[in-house]
Amino acid sequence: FSVPFSREGFEETKSGPSYGGNATGSEPAFFQRFYDEATLRSRLIEPSGLKVEAMTFLGEVRYQPDDIHHRLASRLSGRWRPLMLGWSFGFLSRHFMQRSDDWRQLRKPYLAFVILKK
Repeated sequence: FSVPFSREGFEETKSGPSYGGNATGSEPAFFQRFYDEATLRSRLIEPSGLKVEAMTFLGEVRYQPDDIHHRLASRLSGRWRPLMLGWSFGFLSRHFMQRSDDWRQLRKPYLAFVILKK
């Protein structure tokens, strides 16, 4: 499985509908949880009763440190967005993302990938 990951876990909220949800109004609603190492283990891995087979992390190399919403994809809009992101995905991934088995080696950890085994 993969989950959003950060040095310090937090919950992100959004106002209005997200991913086709039915949220209305201006009150922020839960959108996603970013796990840190402790909450990843205590909330997901340990309750599963399974053993970690492998764990790796993906982090952003170039980013806006104080703004979680500052992402390249949000800068592209309109009908060209799918085309631009589609053909350039490999280049963008290599240019803006970095993989490590130790999240501490990443400037900004962003995703955790975990394989569990029975």
